[in-house]
Formats: sequence, C-alpha cells, structure tokens
Amino acid sequence: MLSPIYEPHIFQDQALPFFFHHDVIAAGRSCWLNWHANVEVLYCREGEGSLFCEGRSHRMVAGDILVINANLLHYTYTDTHLAYDCLIPDQRFCAENGIPTEHLFFKEHIQDVQLSTQYEAVLSAYAEQGETRIASIRHTVLGLMLLLYRRFLEPVPPPAVTTKATQERIKEVIRYIRENLDKNLNLDIIARQIGISKCYLSREFKKQTGQTLVSHINETRCKEAKRLIEGGMSISTAALSCGFENLSYFSRIYKKIIGNLPSGERAPRNKR
Repeated sequence: MLSPIYEPHIFQDQALPFFFHHDVIAAGRSCWLNWHANVEVLYCREGEGSLFCEGRSHRMVAGDILVINANLLHYTYTDTHLAYDCLIPDQRFCAENGIPTEHLFFKEHIQDVQLSTQYEAVLSAYAEQGETRIASIRHTVLGLMLLLYRRFLEPVPPPAVTTKATQERIKEVIRYIRENLDKNLNLDIIARQIGISKCYLSREFKKQTGQTLVSHINETRCKEAKRLIEGGMSISTAALSCGFENLSYFSRIYKKIIGNLPSGERAPRNKR
C-alpha cells in the first residue's frame, strides 16, 4: 500500500496528540511531497537545505525554525546534508486551547532565540521519565504554539501563488500519480485524465511544487520501489509494480534519485 500523499495524522495516544521525530536527508534527496490538516514546525539542527511550500522556497540552516501551515503542499530538499526535528501538534488540541491552527497562518521562516529555547524545552520534555512526563510535554508544546500565536501570527497570509482551484487540481494530479504508478504516465495522459490542458498542467505543476511533472513521477516511483524492495519484494517485481519496464533504465533513474542502486536496499538475508 502506498504511503498517502495526504497524511491523516492518527494519534494513538490522546494524552499526547503530537508527532515529534528527527529527520535526516542526504545530499540530493528530498522528503515526500505531501500535505496535511495540522501545522508542522521544523527546527533545523545541522546542515542546510530548503523547504518548498506551495510556490514559496525557504532556505534553512542550523537554528532556523520553519512553519508549515495547514493544508499546504510541501517538501524539504538538500544538496548537501540536512537534519531537523519535526513537531506536529493535533489541530484539535490547539483549538481546544484557543489556537485554531486550521484557520490561522503563521510566519513560515523564523529566527528567534525565545522560540528556539521553547523548542528545546519540548525536546527535553520528551526525554523526561516519571509521572509528570505527559504533563510536561503538553505544557511545553502548548507553550510553543502560544509563542507562535502571540508573536508570529500573520494578519494576512502571503499572496497566493496559485488559486485554490489550481491547488486542488495539482493535489488531484499527485493523487492520480500515486494511485497509478504501474500504468503509463505522461503529460498527455494525466492532463486528459484530470481534464486540463497539458501546457497548463506543466506550467502550474512546476510553479506549485518546484518539480517538473516527469521528475515528480520518477521520484515517486523510485521511492515506492525502495519501500517495496526493503519489504522483501524482488527488484524486478518492484520495478514493474512502479511502472518501470526496463530494468537498466530503472537502475539508472533509481541511483540518480535515491543515491544508490536498487540492490543496495536488499536486507542482508536477501543478498546473494
């Protein structure tokens, strides 16, 4: 099953309705192009890279805080090395505490000592042990969101790069690609399927995502093939399942996008 381009964010522990994790991206790599209903707050730890968010590109270096507002298409990318913490609080938790994040727009690129200190407090709270750990995490996350609300709330969102209708069309294109990786995919076919002109699709997809349509198709196919191979599927079957009929071409594109040959993803017990 494909990782969803729309992330539903199902929080298993209602006492801690947050996702908090550390991500590392290697040179020339990117995360999935995705969107979700919750605000996401990144804290760059080391390296440098970019956050691309619906037509806006933000350079990020160590110490920067990047806010991804609700329902915006986004991904992170680096030419060298990038490591960052990621905090995603449930919009219901925020709304219950007077911060309706689904309808707010925060500044996207922030450099601020107080906010960085509060982010470190969240990290420390997650590392705690004992009976007050849950209360400490909830307290520090709410403190972070309160700082964002009081100091970095934008009275008016930046001018839209594209219309809402265009954003929804691009999301529809991304869904179609993810659901049809094993089929023939090109500009003509996708434009006809979605019901828009191929010139419009080519221009708006690049503007909205920062990628050409072909680059996005190849990246999506290779990342899904990586997941299948790591799960034990043979390289040839994974390639065919993701729309690659020529194994030589698949290996070349895979190495360019992922950084190593498909054979490098095999678990040790599966290697010959």
